[in-house]
Amino acid sequence: MSTDFPVFLPVGAFRWRELGYSFQLDVPLRLRDLDASGQPEPWLVLLAVFEEARAGQFANLHRAVDCMLQASDWALLRAAAELLGNAGTSACLKDALQRLRSEIFDSRDVALQVEFCRSLWCSHLLWTAPVIAKIFTEIEDHGEAEIVSIHLARLLGSSSNWQVGGLELDGVAFEEEVRRRYGALRAIRGDDEIPVLEGEVYSVKKMAVDFLAMLKSERDLMEADFFGFRQKFEAATGIDCAGMFSAGVPQPLVAAGIVEGFLEGAAVQGYRPGVRYFFGHEIR
Repeated sequence: MSTDFPVFLPVGAFRWRELGYSFQLDVPLRLRDLDASGQPEPWLVLLAVFEEARAGQFANLHRAVDCMLQASDWALLRAAAELLGNAGTSACLKDALQRLRSEIFDSRDVALQVEFCRSLWCSHLLWTAPVIAKIFTEIEDHGEAEIVSIHLARLLGSSSNWQVGGLELDGVAFEEEVRRRYGALRAIRGDDEIPVLEGEVYSVKKMAVDFLAMLKSERDLMEADFFGFRQKFEAATGIDCAGMFSAGVPQPLVAAGIVEGFLEGAAVQGYRPGVRYFFGHEIR
């Protein structure tokens, strides 16, 4: 698969070192107009779905799965997977699992295995943990599998007896350990539809506080963590975070100012713990 982005896409769109989700289209895209054209270009479909989602309309997120299945390049597959996870409802993600089951478990398409796990991770929904673990045991490329186990560690928390990466455990033991931790969290929370992060109930405010703490810490800044927090923060709030990078280089001071502005503003009070948001809209 190539990693090329189409020339009609705003430069830097969907790239977390650049614009990410902070871009505007010159001409509005509507799914009904694209569908009327016959066989619409998948990238245009994804852009139209994104436009709807950031306006709080989530009914067509299932079209992101179409884009994943039609993708001939990593760029589209990754962008569609992330949008599905960041904005898709729980029901939409469960439907996506059924639609992708053959590719994931039968033909073992590594690209779809890894990127759908990214979708599930981006959602933070507790029920996804055993599913991610099951897919992990199906991935034959250990290099690709490692990021999946890291997603799980960040979802469930990495304080118990398996290390981040978890590759010391064989597939069966790994899956059993994930189920144990999932079961413990479900027993505490009483529901596996709740979003979690690091083994605690997900909260946009707490995520922002943790992001700010990382930015202000004296330890070396891990780019992967910076990307992850930027994506989570921007997707949830819709705040323009393009300034967090300059020529692809992280700008911690700029990022800290943006996050502090959010935490000190009135809007933060509207984000409830245990609720997922996309561009400030509750996902439901």
